[in-house]
Amino acid sequence: MNMAASAPVILFPDCTDLGEFMNHYNNERTNQGKHCQGSTPMQTFQDGKKLYQKHVFENSDEEEKQVA
Repeated sequence: MNMAASAPVILFPDCTDLGEFMNHYNNERTNQGKHCQGSTPMQTFQDGKKLYQKHVFENSDEEEKQVA
């Protein structure tokens, strides 16, 4: 039997719209990552963005002081 000709696999039958699926995937389901502690991918992204901005801006202030 040719597997390419078989019926497509439906992983999320409740999601008929890509936008609906993406909303569920990013905002409702828990992240599978080891260090994500049950947060959603969007929560993980937002927390990481805050840490990145804090780190970048703190280091840029220190670099300016060293140059001056």
